[in-house]
Amino acid sequence: MADKNIAFLEDFITLLETEKAALMNNDSKEISKIIEEKKVFVEVFPTIDFSKEDRKKVEQAVAEIQELQKTNLLLTKQSIRFIESVMDAFNDGVKKANKTYSKDGHHTGASQANLLNQSL
Repeated sequence: MADKNIAFLEDFITLLETEKAALMNNDSKEISKIIEEKKVFVEVFPTIDFSKEDRKKVEQAVAEIQELQKTNLLLTKQSIRFIESVMDAFNDGVKKANKTYSKDGHHTGASQANLLNQSL
């Protein structure tokens, strides 16, 4: 039974490593599957008694889990910041595109903006 609990921690570590790779590759489908798997682990964790385990092994596994969680959180935040910066750049571009002028010099919306001046 003792090895089963350590194996549970090792399985969680493997899942976190898979999550890290998926985050680095921006694989949203894989990340979605991993989130569902993590929910199962989170539900099971409180039911496990680690008091009869080799304390060093448990501490090592927990330290590795914490480190992977920190890394994955950092990768997630980095991805969110990237998406936000792309959206900001897109929104700035849309705002600038709306500031155009017609052939006779009046301010118009982007719907009248042309790449080439057709009056040539």
